[in-house]
Amino acid sequence: EQMIRLLHACGMPMTDVDFLHNKDGMSMHKLLMDGKPRMTQFTGSSRVGEILAKDLNGKIKLEDAGFDWKIIGPDVGDEEYVAWQCDQDAYAYSGQKCSA
Repeated sequence: EQMIRLLHACGMPMTDVDFLHNKDGMSMHKLLMDGKPRMTQFTGSSRVGEILAKDLNGKIKLEDAGFDWKIIGPDVGDEEYVAWQCDQDAYAYSGQKCSA
């Protein structure tokens, strides 16, 4: 939500994105089915992602939870390698922006 607020503050038109947060999956599913979106970005469980991919006829971009956090202690000797590995995990593997 805050990223969208920042984009608006930087000049992105308010009509360029819709952000919906909903705790009730059934009402969100109905909203998606009734609205017939051109594309949906979904981050969540693979079970729900598979349902949405089928029901939306593939008009969905799925992201999962990404890779685990990197916990760096005081004994790290090669910070450049750790940074490189984080980049590899976040982008080179499959382009998962949520991992970045």
